[in-house]
Amino acid sequence: MSPISYLSSLNTPVPMLVIGVHLSQVKFSKALRDAGIYAVTGMRLLAIPLVSLLCMRLCGVGGDILISCTIAACAPVAATTTMFATKFDRDVDLSVGLVSITTLFSILTMPIIIALSQTI
Repeated sequence: MSPISYLSSLNTPVPMLVIGVHLSQVKFSKALRDAGIYAVTGMRLLAIPLVSLLCMRLCGVGGDILISCTIAACAPVAATTTMFATKFDRDVDLSVGLVSITTLFSILTMPIIIALSQTI
């Protein structure tokens, strides 16, 4: 069981290393000029959380479950996106740009969406 325990301990650090390597090679000026990244960021950080919040509320979900699901819905693009882009030889620069830009903007959008879910 020890090897499995050691391997499971690497579950977070290894993706962070992979993304760190790609982040060091990406030009953020290119990512900031890409209109597609802003469209995806708006969908991921605003549209999807608000629609899911509305749907859950219409289904009668409330309290801590509503807030927990809202937090999951308004989280930025996952770092595994870059790992899959690397593995399947896709656009790694785009995936790193999405991860970094959505993470930066989620600093602003997450508190607003979570506060909204707490007041409903």
